[in-house]
Amino acid sequence: MIQSIGDDSKSLLVGGPAFMKTLVIVGAITFIYVIAKYIITPYFKYVGQLQVREIYTASALLLVIGVSILMQKVGISPALGAFIAGVVLANNEYKHQLESDIEPFKSLLLGIFFIAVGSTINFKLIADKPFMILGLTFGIMLIKSLVLWFIGIKHKFDFDQKWLFILLLSQVGEFAFVILSLTRNLDILNKEWYDLMLATTAITMVITPLLLVLNEKLILKYFGVKTKVKTIIENDKINPNSADGQIIIAGFGDFGNTISRVLKSTGIKSIVLDNDSERVEKMRKQGFNVFYGDATNVNLLKSAGAEHAKYFVAALDPPEINQKLVYIVRKNFPNLEIIVRAKNRSYAYNYLKDGIDEVYRENFFSSVYVGRQILIKYGFSPEEASKIGEIFIKSDRKSLRKIAKHAENSDQYFEASKQEFEKQMKMVAKEINNRSNGEDES
Repeated sequence: MIQSIGDDSKSLLVGGPAFMKTLVIVGAITFIYVIAKYIITPYFKYVGQLQVREIYTASALLLVIGVSILMQKVGISPALGAFIAGVVLANNEYKHQLESDIEPFKSLLLGIFFIAVGSTINFKLIADKPFMILGLTFGIMLIKSLVLWFIGIKHKFDFDQKWLFILLLSQVGEFAFVILSLTRNLDILNKEWYDLMLATTAITMVITPLLLVLNEKLILKYFGVKTKVKTIIENDKINPNSADGQIIIAGFGDFGNTISRVLKSTGIKSIVLDNDSERVEKMRKQGFNVFYGDATNVNLLKSAGAEHAKYFVAALDPPEINQKLVYIVRKNFPNLEIIVRAKNRSYAYNYLKDGIDEVYRENFFSSVYVGRQILIKYGFSPEEASKIGEIFIKSDRKSLRKIAKHAENSDQYFEASKQEFEKQMKMVAKEINNRSNGEDES
C-alpha cells in the first residue's frame, strides 16, 4: 500500500496516451456504478435474507479490495478506489448493518492508511524549506478560515460556535492525500510540489488539535456565550426529589416545548434539559423549569432525578443524538418509561425494533389534523372528519409496528406497507358507509 501511493508502475496503461487513460478511468467508474446497481445491491438483499453477519463483513471487505485493485490497474490510487467502494456501500439499503459489521476494522484500516501516508512524507524537505511550508500551511488555513467565517455570519452562529466551526474545518482534510496521490499519478504535480503539499496537509492536521486546546483555554474563556452558560449552570439547582422531577423532557425544541406547555397548562410540572444556553435563558424568563446541560450525560440525568422519575421524553436534535440518548437512558435507568420523538418513519422503525413502544413522529399528528381540515372543506362533517382522523391514527400506529419488522427488506417492506394501507382504506370506507346508512335510516 505504501508503494502504491504516488506510483502507477502497476497500471496497465503506463505509457499510453492521456485521452486513453481518461476514457479507461471513466469507463471503470461507470462499470463500478452499473455493477453496484444491478449486481451488488441484489446480492446484499440476498445476503440480508441469510442473516449471516460474517458474510456481510466478508462481502464488504471483498468489494473494497476488488474496487481498489481495479482502480490501481487503470492508473488511479487504490485509496481512491476504496473511497468509491465506500460510496457504493453507503448507498446500499443495508448500510447501517454493514457499518456495524465493519466497525472493528474501520479504525485499524484508517490507522494503516495514515501510517502509509506518513511514511511517504519527505521530512528532509520540511527541514530544507520550513518557511515555504509554514507559509503554505497558514496561507491555506487563513483562506479557509475567512470562507468559514462568512458562512458562520450568514448562518448567524454565536461567536464560540463560529470559532469552533473554523478551527475544526480550517485544516486540509484527509481526502487530500487521495487527491494528491491521483495528481501525482497523472503528472499534474511534480515530485517537489507533491512532497510540499503532502507535508502541508499533514501539518495542518497536526496543528488543529493544538488550536482547539488554545481555543478552549484562552479564547472561549474570555469571549462568546461562555459567561452566559456559566451563569446558567451556577443557577441550576435541580431537586430530583420534588414533584417537578416526575417527568423529564430532554430537548426544548418545538416538540418538547409543546409537550411542556400542555403539561404546564394543567398544572403538571416537569424538568426540561437543553444544551442551548440562549433558549434556556429565554424559556426561564417565560416561567419554564428549564436547565442547561447535555442530556446524554449520565451524571446530569441522575442529578435531574432520572432514577426516581416516571416518564422521560427524548426529543433531542439531531435524530442520531436522540437515538444515543435513548440507548443511554435504557441502559442506565431501565425502570424509566421512555417516550420518544421520531424524526420520520425510518427512525420510528428503528426505535420500535429496539423495543420502544411509545414512539411518536413529530409531524404525524399535525399532518392528520390538516388532512382532517381538508376533509371538512371537501364536504365531510366535522364529526365525520374527526372520526376518520381517529381511525387513521389508530390504524397507522398499529400498522407501523407490523411494518417495522420488514424495514430492512425493501420488497417485504413495500408489500407489507401496501397491505396495511389497504386495511386502513377499508376501515375508513366502512366508517363512511356506516355513517351514511345511519343518516339514511334517520
